[in-house]
Amino acid sequence: VTTDIVQIFIIFIFLFIFIFSFETSPFSEKLSLVSWVQKKSNFSNLNYSSLFLMPIFFSLIEQDLAQRIFSAKNEKIMIKSVVTSALILLLFSFVPVYIGYLASLQKDLTILPGESVFMSLLLKSSTPFVTAIMAYGLFSAVVSTADSLISAIISNILWDFKVKTGSNKRRASFITFSVGFAAVLMGSFFDNILMVLVKSYQLSINTLFVPLIMSLMPFPRASSRVIALTMMVGGSSFLLMEFFSVEFFLSELVSVLLALGCFLILQLSFSRRRSED
Repeated sequence: VTTDIVQIFIIFIFLFIFIFSFETSPFSEKLSLVSWVQKKSNFSNLNYSSLFLMPIFFSLIEQDLAQRIFSAKNEKIMIKSVVTSALILLLFSFVPVYIGYLASLQKDLTILPGESVFMSLLLKSSTPFVTAIMAYGLFSAVVSTADSLISAIISNILWDFKVKTGSNKRRASFITFSVGFAAVLMGSFFDNILMVLVKSYQLSINTLFVPLIMSLMPFPRASSRVIALTMMVGGSSFLLMEFFSVEFFLSELVSVLLALGCFLILQLSFSRRRSED
């Protein structure tokens, strides 16, 4: 929790520096969100249903969110924290939108493939000192997030797969290094962060969403076979749709609905067998 507070404090500082440096720069144009809405932009390549639904579904089964919620002292504090954080995240989401629109409206701004839109805009509109400070802030935020994610991944590997390390620090360090190196290596093959984010959500949702949500329902406890088959149906349907490039409005829900149908059919059949026996 302390690291999160420090990270938010640093983000606030660098955000203030960026806004101040951009608004005082002669390169900037005095624009508002209202004028942006009046501008016509082409977003035909984006799948809005995936961008909107996948994060919502994933937040219901996300492990780190559940850990933070369950760590609250009581239900009242938990509800207030969830509502407050949701509002803060909603406000912060306008920041990258603001920066992206500013970059799209600058005709003389050239962004090469693989370059950061934010850093390109910053280099054009501010001094080298401000650019260096902002780059440091971005790097610290990325490192902090990566550190937390790698720690969570290592915890899952050690506990879920029952990897015995004992007091062998070298083995644990080797696993940590391997996971971090694999993440950097895989990241070099992708340049569309939204696509990677949505696809990672879809894989988890198609395999885990139905079993986890149905386990909370007032139904008889599902057997391991039912859960395994449900995960197989959801995962295989997702892979087939990706292989054949099947994409239409709400296409990401097809695998979830197939997994749900498989779960209900298998659960009913197993329940009947138990009642007959």
